[in-house]
Amino acid sequence: MKWMLAVTLILLFTNSVAAPNKYNTDDGCPITPAVTSNKFCSGFKKVVTCECDKMAPFNIHYFCRSMSVIKNNMDRYYGGVAKSCKQQKKAPYQDCMDHWNCYLHGGRDSKGHLCNSSGKSCLMISAAKKAQANG
Repeated sequence: MKWMLAVTLILLFTNSVAAPNKYNTDDGCPITPAVTSNKFCSGFKKVVTCECDKMAPFNIHYFCRSMSVIKNNMDRYYGGVAKSCKQQKKAPYQDCMDHWNCYLHGGRDSKGHLCNSSGKSCLMISAAKKAQANG
């Protein structure tokens, strides 16, 4: 029974987390910066966690504690980013895919624009900042 409740709760909130709220600002979450912005990584993370927190029923924020947990839940319950992006209704499918691809892999978006103004994935940028902070 607990398992079914957990799955139901995850399905309720991951539907909106796949595509952060770039188009609808009435829920109080920030707007996702353009994938070409040097603020994309930090902004995307804020929007995804905000959307997750807003959708977590009964204030169960366990599934929103990190981007890796959110991504793992998308993989587990939707079968990956592409299927999760198809399920959500907050942004066009391709924008959702561009956001997640830039976050996870870097490179260029579907229009050929450089992700994060550097082409690096947000994960790589984050790891480099941690390494620099640790000396």
